[in-house]
Amino acid sequence: MKDFAVLSLFVIALFNSSTVFSATPLEFSRDKIQIDGQLTEAVWQQATRIDVNVEVSPANNKAAEVTTTAYIYENGETIFIGIEALDNNPELIRAEYKKRDNINNDDRIAVTIDTFNTLRRAFRFEMNPYGVQSDEIFNEHSGSNKSWNTLWQGAGKKNDKGYSLEFQIPFSSLRFPITDEGQVWRIEIERYMPRGSTIHIASSPKERGNNCFLCQVPEYQGVCNIVSNTDLQLVPTLLMSRNSSRDEEQLIHDNPEYEAGFDMKWGITPDNVLNLTINPDFSQVESDDSQITVNKTFSPSFSEKRPFFLEGSSFFNTAKSNLVHTRNIVAPEYGVKLTGQTGNNNYAVLAAKDEVASFILPSLTGSEALTLLDEQEQNIKSDNLIVRYNRNFKGLSNMGMLMTHKSSRGYQNDLFTVDGNFQPDLSHKISYEVSHTKTKNSEYLQTNYGQQANQSGSSLNMQYDFNQANYRLSAKYVNYDKDYRADLSKQGRVGHNYKRFSGGYDWFGGKGSEWTKWGVYSDWDQTYENGGVKLRQEFESHYFIQGPMQLWWKNGFKDRSTYWEGNYYDEFWIDYHFAIDPIDSVRVRWLLTEGEKLDYSNNRIADYKQLTYGADWRAFEHFTGTFKLVFQDMSVAQGTIYQVDQLDVRATWQFNLAHSLKVVTKYSHIERDQTLYIDDVDSKRTDISSQIVYSWAPTPITVLHAGFSNNSFNDEFVDSLKTDNQSVFLKLSYGFQL
Repeated sequence: MKDFAVLSLFVIALFNSSTVFSATPLEFSRDKIQIDGQLTEAVWQQATRIDVNVEVSPANNKAAEVTTTAYIYENGETIFIGIEALDNNPELIRAEYKKRDNINNDDRIAVTIDTFNTLRRAFRFEMNPYGVQSDEIFNEHSGSNKSWNTLWQGAGKKNDKGYSLEFQIPFSSLRFPITDEGQVWRIEIERYMPRGSTIHIASSPKERGNNCFLCQVPEYQGVCNIVSNTDLQLVPTLLMSRNSSRDEEQLIHDNPEYEAGFDMKWGITPDNVLNLTINPDFSQVESDDSQITVNKTFSPSFSEKRPFFLEGSSFFNTAKSNLVHTRNIVAPEYGVKLTGQTGNNNYAVLAAKDEVASFILPSLTGSEALTLLDEQEQNIKSDNLIVRYNRNFKGLSNMGMLMTHKSSRGYQNDLFTVDGNFQPDLSHKISYEVSHTKTKNSEYLQTNYGQQANQSGSSLNMQYDFNQANYRLSAKYVNYDKDYRADLSKQGRVGHNYKRFSGGYDWFGGKGSEWTKWGVYSDWDQTYENGGVKLRQEFESHYFIQGPMQLWWKNGFKDRSTYWEGNYYDEFWIDYHFAIDPIDSVRVRWLLTEGEKLDYSNNRIADYKQLTYGADWRAFEHFTGTFKLVFQDMSVAQGTIYQVDQLDVRATWQFNLAHSLKVVTKYSHIERDQTLYIDDVDSKRTDISSQIVYSWAPTPITVLHAGFSNNSFNDEFVDSLKTDNQSVFLKLSYGFQL
């Protein structure tokens, strides 16, 4: 009977995918509760009840074998969600105390709220059984942005039958339309249970191959007695640090530095937010992940981690490429940002004064990260401006524009883009992006980098996607003029056109099967220099398997012909990816890439091999760690051209939800055979860095970090390991919510 009820709901979803259910009334109550993870107050019995009873995966919309019940009500200022998650085997529940936004591998409950009911963007809140929080912005076209953080309360409590949770999400942490009438929000409750495979349970059926998640989320009606409150956050910040750096044979200790700053977030209305920052501390507490740059021609890029830029960052997303890469704004003196949504209109503006002028200089065969300097070889300041507008249309289609501006002494770069998505139904989607740029290059760029005084260029980026329950097809075309420059993006390659055709087919295991999903994928692509030769042609194919013990296995190959320095080179390599949980507390990963690749430095084909080992371990409820070990080398008949060894180890002791201690150690060693290189190269270098950080973070805006870092090296000129730089720091911010 339960299966029949679930099947009935699924049939309704198929024939009316944009409104799965008629709107359910959302209970209103002024009763107060204590957020302790236990649903003991009487108000929970009067709350709107939601049965989370549809197993979406591995089974395809079957009745769940565990009982999960959600209770929701609001009081005009806050929405409250209570969860009772029963488990037939509670000893198998996986969860630890850990860093916020890091619970993807835990048992957890997710709450998704589309407050505008436009089927485009939603807020997502998650908690594990210990009350560790995670939040993100979900976008139907661009996916999830887990870097978003907001203020809300939650608590969890494990018990002998499973666990219970309480969410308290203030309306001031959401965005919603202004109306005197009751609102209709889409709310989905999901439960994730990592066992032999991850069991995904939801409150409503989800159609495989459906391009729209929010279309399948139930509607709830209410929120008609909103209490008007000032939504103002004031966050003073203080950074105290002392740095030491090597000057030839001696380590020079700088004087202590003190930097004060100020951040403000003002919810002008429930759908418009203003952010202001003055002399912000944009340094990062945690070091970036290691990257191997040997035998690479394009500059590496790193993800954004700085709070001011993360707030509302999804408003700047375009349909296809990352045209706003805010790490090109390096050290702002101040910044201001306005983001908002009114009906079907979304808009965002960001302006910042940067102490430096940095960007990525693209070309056909490589890119370079550079910083403009004056006649005395000193940094020069830059002005940065980003303006974004997007309008949603009927169905899931949208259209927008983006303008970016970056300028400094004798230099200016401007971009204008029109982009959008045309989605006539849930299976077909066309994405497009057309851009034009104009650049005025300074004498520094003309003299040192051979740039013309003035240049302009355009780009076109289009993609068609077709999705069904078991298969998908895609076609993509990209064209960049050689003088195209988007200096607030991370675009590294220009002067080419690219086309790709791809497809894949998936099979799914049935209810109770340990083998949950397997499939195949292939694509073929070509890249041409605009008006010139074929630069690359590639065919790749792989198969994958998901199975017991969280197994992930993928095996495939790439067959590529590459044009380089006037000749064509045939490349071929095979990839093996493997990951599994041999025991509940450990996940191990293994990656092998082996074959023949182009040696860009010496214009020849060489044997290539990269072997990566990795593991995540959870020793007990308060300790987690991870390590990654990488070996990479290229060789020819005469010997090994280069060899790279890297080790990255990170361990965290999470005392409770707020206090933690983290230790990071990174090791990198590179050796090159100078006799096998055309140009002179360094024969060897070793870098070792270590970092220890104590953190107290009761909320995303009230934080304290105290830490020490040390970096050492040796090379062909320095025999013994020497300290290159050291730093000790204290970072403090305190958030006032008014």
